[in-house]
Amino acid sequence: MTNTAAQDCLLQWIEERGKWAKWRCAETQTAVGQKKTSNDTQMAVPRSIVDYLKDNGIDNVSVDSVRFKLTSFERSYREKV
Repeated sequence: MTNTAAQDCLLQWIEERGKWAKWRCAETQTAVGQKKTSNDTQMAVPRSIVDYLKDNGIDNVSVDSVRFKLTSFERSYREKV
């Protein structure tokens, strides 16, 4: 995802209330150590982001590129904090 418009749109998604937490909590474990299964898994969240991007006119992105960019944003944030 090198498209600046796609990155800007992804940042808009992140800034919507609860969206970053949705990504961060994906694939967390329950109290008994089992993986949560819902529409908020680390596969489902990037798919919903791709749909969001497409709804906003960004068609040239993949689930893998979204996942990579979210991880990259996270890594950059940690390095600066």
